[in-house]
Amino acid sequence: MIKIIAADLDGTLLDNNHRLPKEIFDIIKKLTQKGVIFSIATGRQYESVAKTFEPVIDDLMVICENGALVKYKNEIIHIDDIKKDKLKEIVEYSRTIENSDVLFCGANGAYFESDDSWFLKNMKIYYSKYQKVDNICEVDDKACKIAVFDRGSAEKNAYPKISIFKNDFAVALSGFHWADFMNLTANTGHAYKKVMEKFNILPDEAMAFGDYLNDLELLSSCKYSYAMENALPEIKKAANFVTKSNEENGVIYAIKKHFDI
Repeated sequence: MIKIIAADLDGTLLDNNHRLPKEIFDIIKKLTQKGVIFSIATGRQYESVAKTFEPVIDDLMVICENGALVKYKNEIIHIDDIKKDKLKEIVEYSRTIENSDVLFCGANGAYFESDDSWFLKNMKIYYSKYQKVDNICEVDDKACKIAVFDRGSAEKNAYPKISIFKNDFAVALSGFHWADFMNLTANTGHAYKKVMEKFNILPDEAMAFGDYLNDLELLSSCKYSYAMENALPEIKKAANFVTKSNEENGVIYAIKKHFDI
């Protein structure tokens, strides 16, 4: 019996216009009535997900910040935070990168020091709760991720520079302007396993959906792993099942078929 489901957002649950399936809230409510936990697994901030899923947020588990933070029923049930001494080291180094700004992605919001309008415009696309501070190293919050915003190309400038830390951190190029620091253990698959352990759920009682390389660990964490029809070939190979594309509401299709909803 499936007891928990995790779905990626972009390219998976959302269509190509970033829209949710019309049935999603009704499906989540029906799953909750059956005792099944529905989870969102994403790199986005918790508050951003909570805003999108406001009608069902009280029943929704959110695996956010690429797995560094998990919240359920407004409680933190898992956090893979960067320790203070390491945080200071990578922030101070990132400040020296020309043409860039640094963002502290915390358990309770995002924090920054910059007044740059281009940075602020791009930051607000992904973060709903944020605050300008004098020194992000002195913020009283746990750091899930440190993001470096490059006003030019992160691939050409910021990412190669922060890659000197790749033995100690998961260093990732996360967008044209963005590169991130996270703990080596921070990914959605690791977080999903921690959630299953906490709720005494076995891998063959869990389901997951994904489409891209950052979903590999998530799909490898459970028996009922589904790649979207639009997924990369590597994802289809790693998953145990393939469902319809995100444009055809493949997540909803697979859930309704499995649970006979």
